[in-house]
Amino acid sequence: MAIRIAEHRRLTGVAGHGRAQLNAVVSTSSGANEKTVRFRSFLVEFLVVSTMFSVGHGVFLAAILGFILEPPDFDAVRQGTMAIALCHAIALTADRFTIADWPFARLKDQAERLMGRVTLVNIALIGGTWIMAFSDSKESFFSVFIWLKALSDVGTMLPTYDPRQAPGWLVRIMSVFPQQKGETFEQYWTRTRKKEEEQAALDERIERGRKR
Repeated sequence: MAIRIAEHRRLTGVAGHGRAQLNAVVSTSSGANEKTVRFRSFLVEFLVVSTMFSVGHGVFLAAILGFILEPPDFDAVRQGTMAIALCHAIALTADRFTIADWPFARLKDQAERLMGRVTLVNIALIGGTWIMAFSDSKESFFSVFIWLKALSDVGTMLPTYDPRQAPGWLVRIMSVFPQQKGETFEQYWTRTRKKEEEQAALDERIERGRKR
């Protein structure tokens, strides 16, 4: 995904690459001082956040496999790694021929979906550990991941529901709550949706001096 982002930035030069897109918040601390990291580009944000999660997952999984479960069959791990790498290589090669024509929104959507899977792995690792602890079944650790992954894959095949106007049923539910800063939920929905559309249009602009 990072290669896709880098290639799209090189080939298109659209403005969306010049700012963070995933709303990720990373803080660093030195003594009593805490500082929020501000990402200057979409690529840097994606690389930092995905790498942090991946390293954390790797350490956690290594501890589970090393101290609780039986060590894996390393031949099977090698074969699985090669198969996954091959699938990624084929998909990346196919995308390379068309990525210059991708709108930035498509690239961003793909990155957000991938980060959603990273979050899913985090939930699966934690949930699997808890269920394994209470059920005393080692197989339950991976069964949680299998079911969550299956549900996630089914969800990605369903059509996206993203109406421009707030759904009437949701407006009626939210009307029982007091207004926030003199603004109804419907007004808030319309305002934020308009802001998102304006920002998306700005992201698609080609920066000065850059050509597709």
